[in-house]
Amino acid sequence: MPSVQEVFEAHRALYGSVPPADAEYVCKRCLGPVSGFPQCYSCYLVFGWAPQELERRVVPMTSVLSPSAWYTWLLTYKQGHPEYGGALAALAYVYLDKNAEPLAALLGGPPSVFSIVPSKKPGVTFAHQPFRQALALVPPLAGQLKQTLTHIAGQTIGRREYKPAAFAPGPASVQGARVILLDDTWVTGATAVSAAGALLREGAASVVILPLARMVDSEFWPKEHPYRQAMNAAPYDPGAWPR
Repeated sequence: MPSVQEVFEAHRALYGSVPPADAEYVCKRCLGPVSGFPQCYSCYLVFGWAPQELERRVVPMTSVLSPSAWYTWLLTYKQGHPEYGGALAALAYVYLDKNAEPLAALLGGPPSVFSIVPSKKPGVTFAHQPFRQALALVPPLAGQLKQTLTHIAGQTIGRREYKPAAFAPGPASVQGARVILLDDTWVTGATAVSAAGALLREGAASVVILPLARMVDSEFWPKEHPYRQAMNAAPYDPGAWPR
């Protein structure tokens, strides 16, 4: 059976790099692409209502071009291709290990709780959430993940809306905790930032949002854009901390 590192290495070519936050073509909030502005339009709307302490607390592990093989994996691991989950879990484990120190610096200390953004799909429990099941393929991650929130049935979140009221506290307390909040794909960030805001509401001392990938739309961002160039300028390095 291959090790976690071997699984990661086998899929390293899939992952796109995240350019550094100080590049002029990078959104300072979500680390996605921009042109002539310090933040993207989605972050302008979502973070306009979110707590200020979340503004520099988003760190995507990779970038992903839509469409691409990596994007297909992120879409379909929960739609009939659970075998893709191993690549997701290996990425998360290696990234967390490589970046333990900068993550602790962002949080104000080592993380004390690891959680995931709750599913908005009706009837999907924490135990059966595809993202949790994928991450659980790496035993150390499986033992760390806690259900800190539940999505309230009937509560929708718009694509660029900040709505922490859509989440109720879960069985695991976050009072005084430093929380790593994992998500699979960042598109506009509305759901992840809303969940992070709910964690702060429930007493979390600090939260860092770690999406597996920051989506980049190939129809909106042409090949000539410097962000597109930087995504694949060098082999993916999980230790290249972008903030």
